[in-house]
Amino acid sequence: MQQRVSIKDLYILATQSSMISFQSVFLNQTQDPPLKFLRLNCLNLNEQLKLRDQLQNSTVLSIKINLFEQEVNTQEFDKLLSLLGDFAIVRDLEVILNKAKFVNISSIFCSLASIKSVINLNLDLKGIQMDQNDIIYGIQIIKQLNQIKRLTLDCSSMDFINFLKAELDDKIRMICYHESQLI
Repeated sequence: MQQRVSIKDLYILATQSSMISFQSVFLNQTQDPPLKFLRLNCLNLNEQLKLRDQLQNSTVLSIKINLFEQEVNTQEFDKLLSLLGDFAIVRDLEVILNKAKFVNISSIFCSLASIKSVINLNLDLKGIQMDQNDIIYGIQIIKQLNQIKRLTLDCSSMDFINFLKAELDDKIRMICYHESQLI
């Protein structure tokens, strides 16, 4: 019985005149530009020069910045993200600041604002203390990222998670963790 139904469906599809136009549209579609994955484990000048070379070869990037337990120079971080914001479409951005030292979280959020085209954003902010001003500023910056479709946040501040969930609209899929515990 199922074979008869599928054969009947195939016959209907084959005899439809709209099938030809669908095929021509499908055949003339352009491919997405190739995606390049970059992983940065420090923010020195050498890494920035490598990134600049990569940006000349590809305009769509997936980037992982891992600064786990490192000292964060906010000026270097800002230079890096502004370089990305100027030259590339960042499809996926993962920033790991877990237990990073000397982090000015407001500066980090300000740097994130320079990348307008991020689609999937993963932030690991475990072990970073945030005051009320940092929370408000962070929410404003994340709301400005108008192309974002998915946000994954792992954070030590339950207030930041709760305010963010209340402020963001339903178009953004959001996954929140509090100290690696799914909420």
